[in-house]
Amino acid sequence: MVGKAVFKGARLAFLKSSYEQYVDAREAKDSGSWLKVIYAYYWRRFSWTLEDTLEEPTEEHLAAVEKLEKSWTCHEQFFFVPEDENDEEMDDIEWEKKCTIKTAREVAIQGWFYREYTKVTKKGKRDPWKPILDSFFKSSGKRPACQADWVVYGRLHYEDRIKETYEQKWEEAGKPKNQSLKIRNQCIKAAFENEPELYQKEMKEKARAEHQKALRMHRRLMDPDNDPEAQDELIRRMPRIVKPLLEVIAEHTGMKVSLLAGKAKGDNKFIFTGAHVGVTLGEKNLTWDMHDPDGWRQTGKCFAGFLNHTIDHGDAPAPTFAPQLEIVQEPLDAGEGDEDEDEDEDDNNQSSSDAEDGDRTPRMKKGQKNKQPAKEKARQKAKEKSKSRKSSAAKKAAAGNATVAENCRTSTRAHRSQPADPTASLPTPVASPSANSSTA
Repeated sequence: MVGKAVFKGARLAFLKSSYEQYVDAREAKDSGSWLKVIYAYYWRRFSWTLEDTLEEPTEEHLAAVEKLEKSWTCHEQFFFVPEDENDEEMDDIEWEKKCTIKTAREVAIQGWFYREYTKVTKKGKRDPWKPILDSFFKSSGKRPACQADWVVYGRLHYEDRIKETYEQKWEEAGKPKNQSLKIRNQCIKAAFENEPELYQKEMKEKARAEHQKALRMHRRLMDPDNDPEAQDELIRRMPRIVKPLLEVIAEHTGMKVSLLAGKAKGDNKFIFTGAHVGVTLGEKNLTWDMHDPDGWRQTGKCFAGFLNHTIDHGDAPAPTFAPQLEIVQEPLDAGEGDEDEDEDEDDNNQSSSDAEDGDRTPRMKKGQKNKQPAKEKARQKAKEKSKSRKSSAAKKAAAGNATVAENCRTSTRAHRSQPADPTASLPTPVASPSANSSTA
């Protein structure tokens, strides 16, 4: 079977003519439904029986299909895929073969559109993501070595100057297969030594030039590109590049993932981009930024405050507003002073009562004299307790007033040193990284 990712001739022309529709469907987040339609378009033109050889359909067949499609007016008609004449006669093995071929080709169609979509659309410019992605799969830590001059010579002239001699010696040697490379290299070195000295120097210079080119490629993989235009292109396409990785993380961990990336450009201008994996339940299936726009906007504001500190302010802590504290002092109990006055009045009344009881007997007077010190002690103790309560309340009030004053001074100092919020009117971060958002 021909490689399923290969599209040539009419097949390739068909995919290219449908690419703009794919872009529109992708931007509308409806590429899944659109692909089902394009699969039907494809199978109406190219029978699955031709996929093994990639044989081209006849012009008459393509014209008949286009004429049929132009006559359709109902959307459901475009999902129609004609059945083969011998479908009813197929056994299970033939059906399995048909399904396998069609499934593989549909996967290849989807992959072709995705690769085209992730390419740089501007002509004449390299893909800035390519060296970054290549570095994930290629060893970029080892410095490339310079090849020997005879190796370069063998690569260039194996077919016309070495192959015949090598095959003859290999046949005569009768060596095991794992020694074929050794004999081949011996033939290359022998042929290279027979070349003129000037040509040998030319091969050495070519080897050196190839080495320099490999070093430049190595440095490009290792060093980031600081070209602003290249960085803007990287940012523009970052959600599409990173989202598949986020989807894998979400699938294997069960987590919902949101990416918020940005950088400050100065003067309260920022570049944001984002990607979301995970939606709400229900019919709308909203991502975080759609489900909670205010919360997402607030997240962007906090992030913008941090971004400002990446180009200015150093490691200063994030600005926070000190809360205004108001301490309400509990009033003294209204009855405490009255109780003291009542006690004083009772004392006076008691003294008057004692003075009026001059007709009491000597024994009663003696008993009254014995009780008098005890009453005086009780009254004195009550007065001291009242004074202590009043003093404690006064101290609390003074401390409360001092705390309020100190908090007011702290809050005032915080507000004076508080810089203006640079993100007061920052718009919601969206996945349009090339748009700058500025604040007043």
